[in-house]
Amino acid sequence: MEAVSPKNSGNARGGLLPEALWAELQKSASIREYAPGDVIVDAGDQSADLLKITAGHVKLMLVDDGGSGETVEVLDKGAVFGESALTRGAVSMTRAVALSRVRLLCLPGAAIHRQLANDPENALATLAIISANLRRLLQQVTELKLKNTAQRLGMLLLSLSDQNEGAATIKLPYRKQDVADKLAMSPETLSRSFAKLEKADIRTEGHRVVHIGDIAKLAEFCGIDWGDLENVK
Repeated sequence: MEAVSPKNSGNARGGLLPEALWAELQKSASIREYAPGDVIVDAGDQSADLLKITAGHVKLMLVDDGGSGETVEVLDKGAVFGESALTRGAVSMTRAVALSRVRLLCLPGAAIHRQLANDPENALATLAIISANLRRLLQQVTELKLKNTAQRLGMLLLSLSDQNEGAATIKLPYRKQDVADKLAMSPETLSRSFAKLEKADIRTEGHRVVHIGDIAKLAEFCGIDWGDLENVK
C-alpha cells in the first residue's frame, strides 16, 4: 500500500520527506486535477511524481491479472502516495482512482533524486521518516487484526473526528460502500457493525452523518487508551 497520511507521521507537511526538503521541492511542484473515476496511477506504472492530496479523496486498489480491482485504502486530504517516484525503476503496486474531484500537488521524482544526492543529511532523514512510517503502519495492521469489525469501524470514526473529548458529529467523507471497502468489510457487515456501535452511543442520520455521544466512551469500546487516542487521528 503506497500511502502515508501526514496526520500519522512525524512530518505534517511532507509525510515522507524532511520539512526543509519538502519546502524546497514545492518550488518545482505542479498542480493536477482529476474527475471522479479517473485513474491517477495504475498498478505496474512508475509514478514520475510524489503526489500529495490537497482536495478530495483517492482510493488505492489491488488489481488482479484480469484487471479487476479491490479497494485496500481510501486516502483523505493531506495523504501522500506515489512513493515509486522516490526510487528509480520501482513501479506502483496499486491503482489510484479519484473518488471525488481531486487536486494533487505533484513533486517531480527527478528533483527529489537530485536533492537527496546532493545532501546526504536529507537522504538519511528521509530514510528515518520512511522507517518510522513503516513501523507505524505495521503497528496499525497488527491492531486491526486484533480488533473486531465494530471496533475497526469505531477507530475510523475516531480518526474522522477533530475532537478528543465530549460529543461529536461527523460526516462520512465518502459512500458507505467505500467505507466498507476501506475496512475490508461487506456492506452487510458494515451495517451490523454500526448496529453494534449503538451500545457505544453511536447514532447515524441518513447515509453519511454519524453522531458520537462521547469520544471517550467510543475509545474505550475500541480498546484504546486515552493517552493513545491522538495516535488514531
